[in-house]
Amino acid sequence: MAKSKRLLVSGLTLNQQLSRAAYYGHLHRCKVLLNSGADVNAKDYRGESVLSEAAGKGHVEVCRLLISRGAKLKDNITGEPHAREWPVERNGVMEWTWIEDPTPLHWAAMKGSLALCQELVEAGADQADRGPEGYGPTPLEVANGQAYDYLRALDEQRRFDANTAPVIAIGASRRQGRL
Repeated sequence: MAKSKRLLVSGLTLNQQLSRAAYYGHLHRCKVLLNSGADVNAKDYRGESVLSEAAGKGHVEVCRLLISRGAKLKDNITGEPHAREWPVERNGVMEWTWIEDPTPLHWAAMKGSLALCQELVEAGADQADRGPEGYGPTPLEVANGQAYDYLRALDEQRRFDANTAPVIAIGASRRQGRL
């Protein structure tokens, strides 16, 4: 109990402490703070969610904890919107683009964290999210390393499913004599 009590005394609010603990990947501290009443969907002074803080640093276990406690998978920025400039490949050409209000999946993809991207997608993160205005890059477009390969495969599967699902349904109906 004394150790837990010591974790909570630092002159910051519980939410501020949770944001810092997530950023630095302190799993035990995040658990203690959440159990003490910190808001899993709290925002830092820039409007970043706790989940985005952890995802931006690639802390898979912390993200898993936050998701299990109900963290939102899409940031709805409160206060000033913010953007990040990031290199994006479009049609084989690298260019710099602004990512307005990146989601935790954007951060995980930029970090190149395969395990974290898988965790977020399995939890329901939108891999086609283009930001609040609908014209920003998707997580795939900003992904690096293994995260790129994973999100590219998901995107190809999504396109395949969208293109073949009606054909399969029509073929099944013909076999059953309905068409």
